[in-house]
Amino acid sequence: MATLVKTPSGTWKAVIRKQGWPTSAKTFRTKRDAEDWARRTEDEMVRGVFIQRAPSERTTFGMALDRYLAEVTPTKKESTQRAERLKAVSLRLFFGRYSLAAVNTDLVARYRDHRLGEGKKPNTVRLELALASHLSNYEMWHHVDNVRSANYAVSSIQSALIRAHSFIFIGRLVRERFSLPLYYCQYQTDTGRFVE
Repeated sequence: MATLVKTPSGTWKAVIRKQGWPTSAKTFRTKRDAEDWARRTEDEMVRGVFIQRAPSERTTFGMALDRYLAEVTPTKKESTQRAERLKAVSLRLFFGRYSLAAVNTDLVARYRDHRLGEGKKPNTVRLELALASHLSNYEMWHHVDNVRSANYAVSSIQSALIRAHSFIFIGRLVRERFSLPLYYCQYQTDTGRFVE
């Protein structure tokens, strides 16, 4: 059962203590929101599908990128270090303030479209997204206490990156076959084909 407490600042704090699960707490502006979250979280615990999202919600993409550049990039050869620092600039500008949990397929697709719209080559965008993929894998295995929590954030990043990579690769094949710029080709999800 959840405990709801009104804090001195006027917000509501919900605390869930359940045997066999880590203590979970979250603060809300209204009591109704706190009750709803507590009910959903307890239900997930009972069904065995609860994922503690707090670590991935607290860590921003920019913080994770800084950590990656400080811990992983120095272990690589000099030319790769320079290339990763250059790729990190555009990733930080676009994703820097988002939490890892907020990076989803739509956001990655917007980044991809934005970079392609700036005139960047598809391979450049693919390599930038590959850096984001390496970053998310590193975060999952090295910096989040609960692997399931990391997997929650990283799986959305990974699926978004896979879709973006395949879009760029398939788009290049379509362009070569039909001699069309990528932005003229639209992907139809129902048929799974690119059309003019």
